[in-house]
Parts: sequence; C-alpha cells; structure tokens
Amino acid sequence: YTITVTDTTASASDLNTIDSKTSVNVNAGAITDITSSPIADVLTLVGNATTAGIDTNWNVVVSDTVTATQAKTVNSGTSGTIDISASTTLNGATADVLEIVNNTGATFITATDYTTTLSDTAVATDANAILIDTTGIVTATVTADTAANLNTNLGNATATDALTLTVTGTSAAASDLNALDGKTSVVVDAATNVTTITGTAADIKTAVEAAGINTASNVNATVDSGTATVSQANAIDAQTTGEITATISDGSVTTLKTLTGTHAYTVSVT
Repeated sequence: YTITVTDTTASASDLNTIDSKTSVNVNAGAITDITSSPIADVLTLVGNATTAGIDTNWNVVVSDTVTATQAKTVNSGTSGTIDISASTTLNGATADVLEIVNNTGATFITATDYTTTLSDTAVATDANAILIDTTGIVTATVTADTAANLNTNLGNATATDALTLTVTGTSAAASDLNALDGKTSVVVDAATNVTTITGTAADIKTAVEAAGINTASNVNATVDSGTATVSQANAIDAQTTGEITATISDGSVTTLKTLTGTHAYTVSVT
C-alpha cells in the first residue's frame, strides 16, 4: 500500500499500526502533534521514523514515566516540544538529565517536582542546575571538593536532597560544613580529608556535634573568629581528641578550672 496521512494529529500507537500495514514508506509528514502516548509507543515510532514517514519537527505528549535516556532518544527524533510532565521521576546520567534541563535540541516540558537519581558522579554546578529545575528530591554523588566550593556551587540544594558529599582539603570552615549539612539528608564526609576545622566557637561546636557531619575523631579545632566560653571549649573537647586553639572569654578561676583536656588555650584570669 502507498499511504499518505493527512491528519495533523495522531497517537504514536495509531501511526505505528499504519506503518505495520505496508511495506512502502508511509507519508506522515503532515503530522505536527503526537497525542498523549506511552513512551514505548513513542520510542517505536522514533525508531521507525523513516518507514512511518514522520518528519523531525513534531510535538509529543508522553503519558507515562520516562528515563532521561528515553527522553534523549525521543529528542533525537524531533526538535519540537516534548511534554514529559506526566513523569514524576527522571532518572539517568547527569549529561542526559541536563539535556532536558537545558532544552538541548528540543523544548522539554517537565513536572515541576520530578525526582531524579543520577547514575554517575556529578560536578556540583551540574547538580545545582538540576536542583534549580525541580523542587523534587535530587539523589546524586557530587564530585569531591572543598567545603567552601561545595557550599557555593550547591546554592539550590535543600535538606531533603540526597547528595553524597565528600569534603577535600585539610582545613574547612565550620560555617561551610554546617551549611552543607542543611543541603543534604546524607551525612557529609568531613572526616576523610579534613584535619582542622576553623571558625567561631559556636559554629565549630555545631559542626562537631552534628549528626549530619562526620568529622575525624582527632580533628583539630581553631577558633579564629572571636573567643570561646569554657562551656563551648569543653563541648568541642568532648567530640575530639585533637588540639583546640582558642582564646577563652571566661576569666573566673572557678570557671576556668573546669576546662577539660589540655589544649592551646589563651586564658586571662580576671
């Protein structure tokens, strides 16, 4: 049969059925919109684009869950609008998800709250681009970096995201570690590389006591902003066998003699 489709809209299933009825390439160039169709049918149509006779600039609405790889395959078949907003998840490699986020080669319509699990390690800026695109949970292993860089580059992460973070460098600011703790539901690895935590006594105390931050059992603490009370110094001492460097703000002998451990304290008795 020689078949010419004159409609401008059709489902992927119907176009596939027509394609199966003839050994001659169908002329379906008039099709501009593929109505709501399961991803399996759309992928079949894209795979048989030549025999099905569709062009490369049609719009499509996908009715079920898609992966980033599947969306990329559809993208290879059209430069039109690809509506995958019915999919509540969008899992796959970082590069494939970014094609969707960045509307590479087509215009993608996604759910505003889709969740995604990235199958490879993502640099922080790429992970953040995806975090900007959805309010859903992003699960990813982020390339290890300093606490400051991770904190800056993951500006859109929240505590509900499941980001695996490893801090590099031997020193980290407690404020950055605390901020990272608020950007993932996964425990932040600040134990593998970090040997010294710096900052205010309050921030250091928060960091070493936090359940969401793993610090070395012998991490050093340097209070390089402000002073530390005896209470704060003792709380930090309880969390590490490392050296604590701080100027103690309390001047009472009665209070000072309750200091625990032996550290590099600057003390003034008043």
